[in-house]
Amino acid sequence: MKDVPISNTLYWTAIVFMAIVFVATIILNSYLFVLDNQLTQQVYLSRVSLQRATLIIDYGNGQRKIFEGDVPVGGLTLYDALLASAQTGSINVKFGKTSNGGAFLVQIDQYVNNGDHYWELQIPKFNWTKPLNDQEIDLNQFYLVGGNTVYLVYK
Repeated sequence: MKDVPISNTLYWTAIVFMAIVFVATIILNSYLFVLDNQLTQQVYLSRVSLQRATLIIDYGNGQRKIFEGDVPVGGLTLYDALLASAQTGSINVKFGKTSNGGAFLVQIDQYVNNGDHYWELQIPKFNWTKPLNDQEIDLNQFYLVGGNTVYLVYK
């Protein structure tokens, strides 16, 4: 058998071609990995069952505003529910910060939460009420869960 001489140019061309194929394979695999993770996350999020909850704001003068929406399985904080309700544009909510970094209710529309008049949280399903006039009551500690109706009543 006779040795076939290979030129330097052909040798390096083959090496560069294999390197390009190797790098392209790594990039393609990375892209497919990220795409698979995104699809898996979307499937997981679609499996999270949402239930409806109702927030009724009763101004104490016969006027009421009703908000209904989907709530994740773990629940939605009262603070988040009020923020979501305010984003609809039909109410104006003001919050303050508690000493531990939470949020307390200052006012809804023109109804101020102070010593004389205050907002009260009511959950009739459990026959439970809580006045929200203390600035240390953190709205992030109260959760709305699916299937419940929660009232905020101005007293």
